[in-house]
Amino acid sequence: MVAGFAHAPLTKGILITLTITSILVSLFQLKPFIHLQIHPHLTVHHQYYRLITQHFAFTNSSELFLGLLLFYDAGVKVERTFGTYKYASFLVVTTTLYTAVQVVLFGLSSFLLAQYTKSPWSPGAAEELGEKHWFISGRTPAGPWALLFSILHQHSSIVPHLWSISISDSLMLTDKDITTYSLALLVAFSHPSSSLFASLLATVISALYRTGSGPFCRLKQYRIPLRLYRILSLLLTPWIGQTRLPQRSWRVEPPARRTREARLAQHNAALVNLNRGGAGAVPRLASFLRPRRETQPPAVLPTQGGRGQVAREGEVRGGVDGRRGWNDIPPDTRAELQSFPRTDVLRAMQGSDGDPQAALNALRATSLSSVPDP
Repeated sequence: MVAGFAHAPLTKGILITLTITSILVSLFQLKPFIHLQIHPHLTVHHQYYRLITQHFAFTNSSELFLGLLLFYDAGVKVERTFGTYKYASFLVVTTTLYTAVQVVLFGLSSFLLAQYTKSPWSPGAAEELGEKHWFISGRTPAGPWALLFSILHQHSSIVPHLWSISISDSLMLTDKDITTYSLALLVAFSHPSSSLFASLLATVISALYRTGSGPFCRLKQYRIPLRLYRILSLLLTPWIGQTRLPQRSWRVEPPARRTREARLAQHNAALVNLNRGGAGAVPRLASFLRPRRETQPPAVLPTQGGRGQVAREGEVRGGVDGRRGWNDIPPDTRAELQSFPRTDVLRAMQGSDGDPQAALNALRATSLSSVPDP
């Protein structure tokens, strides 16, 4: 499972927008101007902007915190399942239906308000009755209730649970009940009646969208114009940013870690090789060069008859042959080689193809040429 907002840029944008707008509304004391109330905000003052602004901000910090947790937990998974294009179309359809049904129901409630007041639309009686009955005044709290609970319904339908706990024969709790739906209940009961109505309305609309039967079949197949989607994606992506996907390993399974004994044995072997004194690396170099010398064709010495004679190994070049090692070098030559720096000895042995006498002569010539003139 990919963590973070990978493959979920729209949910990330919703969280950023919701956080910024909620903080700005609180800082500039704009809370009375964003919630929706049919009477008197629409019927008398004609503040139709509230139909849109009600979806963009919460009015208290507890709702904002729980809403962000739910959007991150459920919205990311639903967007990855739907795809960003279908997910955006789903949010547009459900939010539009939620607002339309909300206006129709609360319009009827406002009509009832006018019928049951002593003087139709008299300010005193209307306000008194509206304060007692939120449904008659058509008041709902501000917040993206349509987006949040429609996403939660889709999350409950398409995302399987990871584990479950059997409380009794008829009661079973899953990880989604504990981590997601318990928080959703807190948000739904944040305002005792109006928030519960808004959450239930959004859930019903999301359920009708998912059935795809009857008149809702065309709504489920609706997609926002592709050109508009691309333009908005081009404009908003630099502000939202992109989440880098984690790099996947090319291994089928993680490598088995070596035991402590194996690592300790390798460490001790490395220390033994490093603690060899003098030019201890020369035997390894001679052993490395030995196969190359053995594969070379034997040298041919000219004879009086002109035919040539195959020279025995050791007659062409003196010194170390393929069957000899560092310990077979004469002691005086070996002692003089050990008096030079180890790197110079290795370089000279490589240049002389493992011949210690030729390497010693090269080292002598180099040391004489490096002595400054008096």
